[in-house]
Amino acid sequence: MIVVLDGDRIAGVPHARSTGRSASYIEADVTPGRWFVQQRGGIEAARNVGRKPYREILIELKD
Repeated sequence: MIVVLDGDRIAGVPHARSTGRSASYIEADVTPGRWFVQQRGGIEAARNVGRKPYREILIELKD
């Protein structure tokens, strides 16, 4: 689960070995206070492509 604290736009840059939904480059606007759930298994890096610094809280739920 990711909770957005600050920022306006972020990009997800996939790792070379990533598969599925995480295998594609994506850019999206973000809204502080919003949250969303990521599917397990993705390998990517976040890149701030907005004008404001991007900050988030990442919560990992373990089995």
